[in-house]
Amino acid sequence: MRITIFHYPVIIFILSGNVLYQQVVQTLTHDSGQGAHPSIVQVSTNVFAVAYHGDNGKGVIKTFTISSDGSTITENQELQHDGSKAKYNSLIQVDSDTYLLAYEGGSNDGFIKTFTIPSTGNSITQITSVEHDNAYGKHNSLVQVDSDTYALAYESSNDDGHVATFTVSSDGTTLTEVSSVEYTTDDGENNAFVQVDSDTYALLYHGDNNGGIITSFTIASNGSITDLGTAVQTSGSGEGSGMIQVDSDTYLALAGDYAYTYTISSNGSSITQVASLQFTSNGTYGEESFDICQVDSDTYLIAYKDSGKDAWLTTLDVSSDGSTISKVDEIEHDTNNCGEFSLAKLDSDTFVLAYSRENNTGILKTFTVSSDGALPVELTSFELLETRNDGITLQWVTESEINNLGFNLDRRTPLTDWTQIASYVTHPSLQGQGSVSHQTIYTFTDNTAQENQSY
Repeated sequence: MRITIFHYPVIIFILSGNVLYQQVVQTLTHDSGQGAHPSIVQVSTNVFAVAYHGDNGKGVIKTFTISSDGSTITENQELQHDGSKAKYNSLIQVDSDTYLLAYEGGSNDGFIKTFTIPSTGNSITQITSVEHDNAYGKHNSLVQVDSDTYALAYESSNDDGHVATFTVSSDGTTLTEVSSVEYTTDDGENNAFVQVDSDTYALLYHGDNNGGIITSFTIASNGSITDLGTAVQTSGSGEGSGMIQVDSDTYLALAGDYAYTYTISSNGSSITQVASLQFTSNGTYGEESFDICQVDSDTYLIAYKDSGKDAWLTTLDVSSDGSTISKVDEIEHDTNNCGEFSLAKLDSDTFVLAYSRENNTGILKTFTVSSDGALPVELTSFELLETRNDGITLQWVTESEINNLGFNLDRRTPLTDWTQIASYVTHPSLQGQGSVSHQTIYTFTDNTAQENQSY
């Protein structure tokens, strides 16, 4: 019996209530040696750049083209810009084709560099480099102050926290440090820097008491820095930090197992905790455990690793005034001893995650998240398992499922349209697992396949 099976990229449909969501997941191992401490930035609509710590300590920037639905990821260009080290990367855009990178380089020193990357991502060129700290340059977080001024929060010698400002020309050819202040002598780790208004900035960091601390600064357009001395400690403990603006004066902050909301006045003089939620029961692990991306007006996507170094995605709903925080969904998407995370938004419902896994392998993965925060079913294989005289057996494997009622199977020949041959409604073997974070194997035998036919 000869039956030929051809199939297009498999798409899983998840039914939740009366709404149908299409979820696409793609994974690319872009570096089999190392991919630690990544920082991802969107270059153009479908082009992204990732700076990371590569194999044998190399500092690397790569560009990728990602289809709008996240189903294909193609590597474009690679530049090795540092031959010794490039940890704690923070990469941001300066203008249409100029980018600024802060990282910890050789001898643990702090470096800041400019690069040119065109919108196509087909070239990466280093322009200039400054060694701004000859002791340490860890836990970097860059933020733009104005058109040519940028602020950097980082950890220097003796684990002290510093904020430095730099002027950067639009073409990246000039890069000058303007000012620097030491904001803490009690550990300045896991920095997350955000802008509050035109000259006010808030910084979440991990202090020496194993808790999160938020403090504020004014940074003038000329780069001068004033520490406002408004440090507020989170009520929980744990390493890792992440912060994002919710509305004009409300911020979502992550520290340890908890998500917090704070109101921060426009001049930075007051910082007040509003609400908190323990969003994980699995604990969180170590440095740079978090990154946050906004899904829509009140939904946020969080990437983190748990105490066992498994990688998770969680969605939270946060009210505009910060009075309520609720967990919507979560998915454990990688159990291979995962490392640091960097999230970016591709379009309204598709997100790109850069991270490292066991042996520091560099991974780029896409997820689709519905507007209500539902996370995807992750399909890892779909294949023809067996051909017999009385039919064919198909097998597919999911690594995790969220709100999955089940599967419908459709079949077509080169000369006919798609026809449904089975449904989870009438075939119990096609019923989904609901929401699970473990692997599930599905099989189905099609006894109506005809000999000498292609499907």
